[in-house]
Amino acid sequence: MIRQLNKGVLLALLSALGFSSMAIFAKMIYVEHVTIPTILAFRFTIAAGLLWFYLYLTGVSLRVEKRDLPLILILGALGYGSMSTCYFSSLQYISASMVAILLYTYPSFVTVLASFILKEAINRQKVLALLLSMLGMVIMLWPTKGIQLNLWGVALGLAAGIIYSIYIVLGGKISQRTEPKVFSAYIITGAAVSFFLYGLVTQEIVFSLSPFGWIAISLIAIFSTVVAIVTFFGSVNLIGASKASIVSTLEPLFTTILAIIFLGEHLTLLQGVGGILILSSVVLLQKKKDAIPKLREENAIA
Repeated sequence: MIRQLNKGVLLALLSALGFSSMAIFAKMIYVEHVTIPTILAFRFTIAAGLLWFYLYLTGVSLRVEKRDLPLILILGALGYGSMSTCYFSSLQYISASMVAILLYTYPSFVTVLASFILKEAINRQKVLALLLSMLGMVIMLWPTKGIQLNLWGVALGLAAGIIYSIYIVLGGKISQRTEPKVFSAYIITGAAVSFFLYGLVTQEIVFSLSPFGWIAISLIAIFSTVVAIVTFFGSVNLIGASKASIVSTLEPLFTTILAIIFLGEHLTLLQGVGGILILSSVVLLQKKKDAIPKLREENAIA
């Protein structure tokens, strides 16, 4: 039992490290002026191919209900695709650590949306979590002498969290009828197709990348997408969705540490306190026995 718990936690940590490193790789690619459609088109195409191959090797049934397939592909193209665009765009204006923390406001947005759309009750614990999240956001974005935040970057980071929450709520019922890894594979495929079509029509996709550019995009696709997804679901199987999701809240911390080491970034004391409050709200929400603990299990492709 202890060995199973330790292995599950290690897998969740590896998953968190994979997702958290995506922002670092993206920041490095931007130095070479690679367009966002290029990054995301190749990220999702490589990741989709590898994930489908993994599912084939593991013998998982790839079937989904016929009525769900077009909806899942649309969710991938418009929902997850839009979130990814906002996320990667915000990285062009603000620090990787701040983008990672802003994205993690999504559980709070999900709680609000679920109360209106899914009619989930909001109890004291959820109210406390929402207050912590809002307070954390205010503190983190509070004007600091000598530091000027790019408001457009902040808006894009928050938009990524809001769009992700809408995508989760709308896709919640569909994902419950589909094996999670298969659901992720179809979502990624929908995103890959949409970005390639958009990039080809607008001629924003660049094929002549430097070796470093190809390596960085491949790392985003392999380590920050496929490995991160597979290890997360492996963790869920060993220790459950709630525990695995709580470990996943370390993602922004990992992003911050990696950004300090590889990008020379830093957080102010106020920003750090705000980030801690936001992540504390996530932990509170993940402990509930309603839809919130299932968020990461059903949508582990951030």
